[in-house]
Amino acid sequence: MQAGTNRGNAASINVTPLIDVLLVLLIIFMVIQPVLGHGLPSLLPQRSSGGGYALVLSVGVDHGALRYGLNGRNLAPEELAGELRAVLERNADAPLFIQGDADLDYQAIAKVINTAQTAGATSVALLSDRAART
Repeated sequence: MQAGTNRGNAASINVTPLIDVLLVLLIIFMVIQPVLGHGLPSLLPQRSSGGGYALVLSVGVDHGALRYGLNGRNLAPEELAGELRAVLERNADAPLFIQGDADLDYQAIAKVINTAQTAGATSVALLSDRAART
């Protein structure tokens, strides 16, 4: 027999349960990940570089006739396209938010969106009633 040789059992760690747990967690995260990514993109009003807020076009019904307002200033229906064009030429990158009354039909909003895009609006978003009250 040689002196100094130790042929006893070496202690080892069983990693099989650890690998099983990691694989189960990996499968769970792979299943959950596609569910977490769903949603609608939103665009919130931000301050523009000039210090003003984004453009807000309000549309409402007053005694059966449509009324318009751009950033709180009332506009006649025939002024809408020209005023939008002038404002969008000064603020080409500013998003336009359309805030409509609950009494409006879809066709009126569609016409306003079409007018805004014709005037040069590149980003048009709709404000909900809750956003309009805050």
